[in-house]
Amino acid sequence: RFSKFKSCADLESDARHFVLSAFVHLSQQSKELLELPVEELQAIIGADALNVKDEKVVWNCVLRWIDHDAENRKGHMAELLKNVRLGLIEKEFLQEIRSHPYVKENETWRPVIHETLDFLLDPSIVSENAREFLTPKYESKRIPIDILFVIGGSTPGISTDSMQTYDAMTDQWLKIEEGDPTGPRTRHGVAAVGFNIYVIGGFHDDKFLDSVRCFNAVTKTWTEVKHMIDCRADFSVAVLGDLVYAIGGCNDGGRLNSAERYDHRTNKWARIASLNTDRTHASATALNGKVYVVGGFDGTYRASAEVFDPQKNEWTKISPMHSKRSGLCCVAFQGSVYAVGGFCEESRSTSSGEKYDPEMDTWTEIPNLSYPRGNFVLQVINDAIYAFGGIHDKTPIRQVERFDGGRHEWFVC
Repeated sequence: RFSKFKSCADLESDARHFVLSAFVHLSQQSKELLELPVEELQAIIGADALNVKDEKVVWNCVLRWIDHDAENRKGHMAELLKNVRLGLIEKEFLQEIRSHPYVKENETWRPVIHETLDFLLDPSIVSENAREFLTPKYESKRIPIDILFVIGGSTPGISTDSMQTYDAMTDQWLKIEEGDPTGPRTRHGVAAVGFNIYVIGGFHDDKFLDSVRCFNAVTKTWTEVKHMIDCRADFSVAVLGDLVYAIGGCNDGGRLNSAERYDHRTNKWARIASLNTDRTHASATALNGKVYVVGGFDGTYRASAEVFDPQKNEWTKISPMHSKRSGLCCVAFQGSVYAVGGFCEESRSTSSGEKYDPEMDTWTEIPNLSYPRGNFVLQVINDAIYAFGGIHDKTPIRQVERFDGGRHEWFVC
């Protein structure tokens, strides 16, 4: 509201995006939300881009807002209810809405609300008045804020250029018909900057690659951008401040400790300081203005980790993980670096995980995955960590898992 008052258009846009993205938490915890005028609350809960998987969260938000000043606000129930996607709620819960006192006591709108609920419970008995009240918005799905793209890779013995997207809000996969026209690649890196997705390096036709392809998620077009300085496969990728980092890996010359970063504004790669050790099959992420690289393989499985300070152009060793891991994944989540899965000694995949506190320089164990996996994808979507794909006992894994930070537990999607 401050940004709107000061007419700061960019700040207001960023604030709105934050509210829509973090709505589940804000709807349950924010005191400022309770002070919003009804028009502003309507604009939030009516937004197609509202980040909710369950419309009951929106209904509970409406109740919480009305309860804050019930005597003066319960008359707004009907206009607020128009913004709840009732058609996406289970029929059993709709009966609870019908019988709620705020609905039952609304003399003006009670008949229309009941007929609307009747339609959702049984469309064959609706009257013309309710048909006018009911709009397609009642059953239209929200627009997902975060979409995961899975590009390339391999199944046993086969490289692919296939592309799939995952919508965590609906738990649905969608295959994109057209892959990269230049062909498949595996053991590559992927990074997103804005709407551009960079597919970097890798391996194909017995060759290590330095090429970089850019897929624009809006225009759905591919372009070639500047090649890396070194060919790389099995390397780590991170994005910090719109710069893409390619770290370690291997090529015809063996394992690498070199690193480089790409600036899309100049379309150039530049070398940065080298790692303290060669690393393949490690994992990298950005947190608090620095890049972390953990685990990997340098002839032995590694538990070591290091952090890059771009201001000093320097890698510094940090405390090692509790477990040696190669083919692991790490992400920044809730102020910590989470390192999950991977292969331990003798190429056994593990389900264990741990998180790093940068202030304390300590690692703490977290709950295990439901499925041990290595060489997989870990991504933060909608304030949860998702694990996709990977290998266990030489068998590809199709199950998707989600880590709920609030409940501190993994769930199979």
